[in-house]
Amino acid sequence: MKRIIINTILIAGLIVQSGMVFAQGVPAAVQNARERVAEKKDAMIERTMEKKSAVTDRMAEKKENLMERKQAITERKAEFKNEMTAKREELKTKIETRKTELKAKLTKIKDERKKQVVERLDNRFTEINQKMAAHWEKYMDRLSDLLAKVISRADKAAAAGKDVTRTRTAITAAETAIETARQAIAAQLAKAYPINVTTDDALKSAVASARTTMNTDLQSVREKIRAAHKAVVDALTSLKGIAGVDQVTATSTAATTQ
Repeated sequence: MKRIIINTILIAGLIVQSGMVFAQGVPAAVQNARERVAEKKDAMIERTMEKKSAVTDRMAEKKENLMERKQAITERKAEFKNEMTAKREELKTKIETRKTELKAKLTKIKDERKKQVVERLDNRFTEINQKMAAHWEKYMDRLSDLLAKVISRADKAAAAGKDVTRTRTAITAAETAIETARQAIAAQLAKAYPINVTTDDALKSAVASARTTMNTDLQSVREKIRAAHKAVVDALTSLKGIAGVDQVTATSTAATTQ
C-alpha cells in the first residue's frame, strides 16, 4: 500500500513538473512566433513605404520637368517676340538703303513706266515678306500656347499617377519643331529680294527671278510651320490617348478653380 502511495506521489510530481515545463515553454514559443510575424510585417511595411516613396519621387520629378518645360515655352515666346521686334528695327534702315540703291540702278532704264513698276514690285516683295513673318509669328505663339496647355494637362495626369512617358517624348519633339520654325521665320524676315536691274529687256526676267526666289523661301518656311503644327497635334493626341486623362484633368481643373 505504501508503495502504491509513493508511486502515486512520484507520478503526480512528474506530471506537475512536466506541466510546469510545458507551461513555461508554450509562452516562449508563442512569443517567438509573434516576433517573427511582427518582423515580417515591419519588413513588408518598410518595402511598401519604399515603393511609395520611389513612386512619389518619380512623380515629383516628372511634374518638375513638365513645369520647367512650360516655363521655358513662356520665356521662349517672349524672347522670340523681342527678337522679331529687333529685326524689324534693323530692317527699317536696310530697306531705305535698298530703295536708294534700286533708284540708282534704275537710272539705266529709259522707260519711266517700267521704273515705276519695278519700284512698286520691290516694295511689294518687302511687304509680303514682312506680312507673312508677322502672321507666322502670331501663329507660332498660338501653337506654343496650345503646347503649354498640353504640358499642363500632362502635369496633372502625371500627378494622378498616369504614365505620360510617350506624351513627354511628343512634347519634346513639338518644342524642337516650334523652335526650328521660329528660327526659319526670323531668318526669313531678314531676307531681301532685290531686283537685278541691267537693261529694259532683262527687267521682266529679273522680276520673275526675284519673285520665284521669294516664293521658294516662303514655301520652305511654311513646311517647317506645318511640321511644328503636326508635332503639337501629335503631342495632344498622345495625351488624349492616356486612359482616363480627361477625367483626371477635369477634376484637377475644377479643384484648382474652387
